[in-house]
Amino acid sequence: LKQAAKAPPHADGRPPEMPLSKIVRDPENPRPPLHLRTPDEQQQQIELNENVRQRGIKSPISLRPHPSEPDTWVINHGHCRYDAAEAAGFATIPYFVDPNFDSYDQVAENLHRSDLSIWAIAGFIKRKLDEGQSKTEIAQRLGKEGLNYVTEHLALVDAPHCVHGAYANAVRSPRTLYDLRR
Repeated sequence: LKQAAKAPPHADGRPPEMPLSKIVRDPENPRPPLHLRTPDEQQQQIELNENVRQRGIKSPISLRPHPSEPDTWVINHGHCRYDAAEAAGFATIPYFVDPNFDSYDQVAENLHRSDLSIWAIAGFIKRKLDEGQSKTEIAQRLGKEGLNYVTEHLALVDAPHCVHGAYANAVRSPRTLYDLRR
């Protein structure tokens, strides 16, 4: 534990890397295996896999020592990133050690994390377009296939009040809000 916890960062400041072969998934992970997730959740993992394949892992995963297997580590946080690294054929993944982890930490992180709203995404896309990037480049950098994702969100930048009202009443599909705007 002392050795892994003191692993030096790379010269450029990146965190240390752990071989995937030394890491196991937490059997108590509250997120179900991919085949038991909703179609939307499966699509998000597929998109994360492609993004990681193209750009690498940008946030380290959290690990703790395995309670009974020496030189083996259990994932605290980062199962989806681990799965994406594995799908991309990576041999290692950036990590940090948190030996004080408990199962509440894992659920709380996922429970309290809020995804970006479609309005925040729309604003981001608009800023990137204003910087001169193309819709194609934005879609690719966000790991989205085709231009629909960009077009649908972009249409929400100056959406009329009725579109905001639909969102406030739990309409969360960018496509539905795009259609309503049209």
